[in-house]
Amino acid sequence: AAFTIPADGRDIYQIFVMPSGLTETRTVAAMEFRPGNRRVVHHAIAIVDSTGTARRRDAATPEPGYPTFGGFGILPTGFLGGWAPGNLPHRLQEGMGRELPAGADIVVQIHYHPTGKPESDRSELGLYFTPKPAAKLVRNLPLVSRDIDIPAGESAYKRMVRFTTPEQLTVVGIMPHMHLLGREMKTRAIKPDGGEIPLVWIRDWDFNWQDTYIYRAPISVPAGTRFEVDAVYDNSAANPRNPQSPPKRVVWGEQTENEMCVCFMAVVTKDNAAAVKLRQEFFKQLVTPSMILRFLGGD
Repeated sequence: AAFTIPADGRDIYQIFVMPSGLTETRTVAAMEFRPGNRRVVHHAIAIVDSTGTARRRDAATPEPGYPTFGGFGILPTGFLGGWAPGNLPHRLQEGMGRELPAGADIVVQIHYHPTGKPESDRSELGLYFTPKPAAKLVRNLPLVSRDIDIPAGESAYKRMVRFTTPEQLTVVGIMPHMHLLGREMKTRAIKPDGGEIPLVWIRDWDFNWQDTYIYRAPISVPAGTRFEVDAVYDNSAANPRNPQSPPKRVVWGEQTENEMCVCFMAVVTKDNAAAVKLRQEFFKQLVTPSMILRFLGGD
């Protein structure tokens, strides 16, 4: 059934739950999201839920899916991929994939932005499986900062993220994400010996042209490598993409008129133990209690 978006009001975060129907664990080589109504679909993120929690929340609401104020209302057991305007499906390198366990649910968050008139949407999601189980499991490492507070009129507001990996990593892909005030994002890896590896540099950010970049040759970095994200925002009246006229103060948030600073990295660790250690360090260095609340759907 189609989902209905009202003419106005706050942005909507609706969570849709789809049983995978799998009787055995598979690995996903690529994900394709097709927005049904591009006028209202801001972005989509697909995760895995092996606990049944999202399914129970969905059953408790009369409409398709269930609402949150951002986040998913659950803690995911896996990540499948995301879509934003301009994003195309990309297949991971040979022998790599994201795990989708038997019996798990596919949970999709769609962010809707009202247009001023009633709208409806029926988006589609496609998964492409590897022919045999992938030898290397790909995991998500979001380099994120919520520390955003852009004064009205500021034309070159800078934000940065720093993360040091405790384990050897192989970076297979990257996806920068900002909103309408974003102008530039540069991400690089600084190895313990001082050597620098450029990962992505977008000099003229366009919200309507966001993509995931899969490296032709995966990039291996040693433990102790520091990842650096540097972003620039323009909240001046001279920015033609500024949604506010005159400009207003803008902070981090889930609404389209808010801002974000995230660089999603697709990485491979040497084993599950290294993945656990990486996750622990991610929470230690980058995650705050308020971020967990937002992910769970708190306002």
